[in-house]
Parts: sequence; structure tokens; C-alpha cells
Amino acid sequence: MLGHRGLVIASCLLFSSCAGDDGGGDGSSCGDGVCGLGESQATCAVDCTGTNPRCGDGVCNGTETASSCAADCTSSACTTSPDNCTGETLCVGGSCVAAFPRVYAITGVSVSVPTTNPNNGQTWDVGGGAPDLFLGNSNGVAFSGVVADQFSATFAGPFDVQLVAGATLRIDVWDEDVTTHDAAFACQANPITAQLLRTRTFACAVNGMTMTSTIRPK
Repeated sequence: MLGHRGLVIASCLLFSSCAGDDGGGDGSSCGDGVCGLGESQATCAVDCTGTNPRCGDGVCNGTETASSCAADCTSSACTTSPDNCTGETLCVGGSCVAAFPRVYAITGVSVSVPTTNPNNGQTWDVGGGAPDLFLGNSNGVAFSGVVADQFSATFAGPFDVQLVAGATLRIDVWDEDVTTHDAAFACQANPITAQLLRTRTFACAVNGMTMTSTIRPK
């Protein structure tokens, strides 16, 4: 009995807590390897290490965010609609994070053009008819499919783009032809800003032609 009691005392001294000294009423105690209720990195670092975060330990760490653990991450809480972050940041997972560099997904690109090409006043196709719309870069290299014989089209995406601070975000709308494609218009933000990205939209109107889309951080 004395030997057994001696082992218990030694254990208590090692971990600064005894088995019967519950850290928070959930059956755990400092030194048992479990970051229990009432324990934190400040009160029991041996259990509540930086690699073992727990919601309610008073520290916003690990994968915790304001949305997953408001008790710990209240200071960085943010919303996305509207995005209430500021400066060069935007809201991701309840926390304001750097807007650049980051990959963004552009989805739901809706395009509309008038019945004649406002760039030259002519019909889109020889003999009349609606254009064959597609999205591409400034050289006419497509990154979407073609929607044939329509004055409006929607491209679901997602179209991923890597953005850095000061970069230009541009999407060109084209009319596919047999030989040379006709440029309809370009929608661009030069430079792209965190303020625009916080709106989660990328849109423009040029000579009666419009484009709207959603842009979200990945």
C-alpha cells in the first residue's frame, strides 16, 4: 500500500496534478495526455500543446477559425456577405487572410452582346445570325467551350486563376469564326484589388456588351 501510494505521489509531482484533481469536471487531469475541459496551454501545457488544439482552450490555433470555434477565435471573426475585412485581406473560413498571392475560382460567367457587332456595326456572322461565343485570352486562345448562335451565354466554370498583388485580371469574349475569330470585348481590372475581390464579383459593361461572374478564393 505504501509503495503504491508513493507512485501516486511521484506522478502528482511530475505533472503538477493528481488523478483526483479534475481540471474541469470532465474526468481529465493535467498530465493524462488529454486537453480536457478547463485545461489550456496556459494551465496545462503538457496536455494542451500547440499540436493538440481544442475549441474552448482560449487559444485560436490549429485549424480553428471564427466559424468553427467562435469561443477561441473571436478577434479574427469576419463575414463574407458582405466581406468586412480591410486592407489587403479578405474573409476565408471566418478569418481575414492575405488576398495575394492566392488562387481564385471564377464561376457563372454570363455574357450578353447586341444583335450587331458594336465594334464595326456589322452582323456577327456573314449573312447575319448570332455569334458563336467563347471565353479566351487576349490572343483568342479559348479556355471555355463555344456556345453557338446565341447573343447571350453562360459558362459555368470554374476557371482557376493565380493572382498576385498589382496583377491585371482580364477575360476576353470572342466570336468564333472559321478563319479568324472576332474579338467582342474584354473585361478587365487593372490592377486587381483586394477591395474588388471582397465583393466576390467580376463584371463590366462595354459598348452595350456585358459580362458578370463570381470570383471566390480557393
